[in-house]
Amino acid sequence: METVLEKAQNAKYWIGPGQFTTYKELEDANNVYTQFDAFTNKNVYSFSSLKGETGGVIYYELAPNRPDLVLKDLVKILHPELLPEYELYFFRALE
Repeated sequence: METVLEKAQNAKYWIGPGQFTTYKELEDANNVYTQFDAFTNKNVYSFSSLKGETGGVIYYELAPNRPDLVLKDLVKILHPELLPEYELYFFRALE
């Protein structure tokens, strides 16, 4: 964890924090996560929030077939001015 903190503490964004969908879940799992700038600045995005009827994560089911949506989501997160009308499909900001 110390190595990860050392290398990523100042990262502006954190994309794909495992299965976490809230900041509370992330903090409860390991308090060290609160030391990351992306956590402090509320710039953490997860693909685990969007679930299908049976509870499966849609990202795992659909993303391999829709890389265009994954790419659009990443562009929207990192450069929102390039896709002003686009709404995220797979990724959601943690709550």
